[in-house]
Amino acid sequence: MREEEKLARDVYLAIYQKWGLSVFGKIARSEQRYMNIIGRLIKKYGLEDPVTDKIEVFKNKKIQSLYTSLVTQGEKSVIEALKIGATIEEKYIKFQINDRFKKSPKGF
Repeated sequence: MREEEKLARDVYLAIYQKWGLSVFGKIARSEQRYMNIIGRLIKKYGLEDPVTDKIEVFKNKKIQSLYTSLVTQGEKSVIEALKIGATIEEKYIKFQINDRFKKSPKGF
């Protein structure tokens, strides 16, 4: 989960650096806050942290590949960057809805 937050943060940072839209910088900071929270929990429970300090570098090869693909697409144009941002948030929302649905005895 922490590496997925890092994926979002790093993608937003890359497209912010490319296009300079403040929304990408703001979302990257938000993703960093989530990473910090998850990082504290990992430390508290003595778990292995999958996140490297290096931006654009991931231990999980699928996440690494996804990062490269998303950034490449987002660097094509501002419109593509906005689409990438929407795609990331849509996937997160779907994950949250599915997760809540599975945990709820009534389905929601």
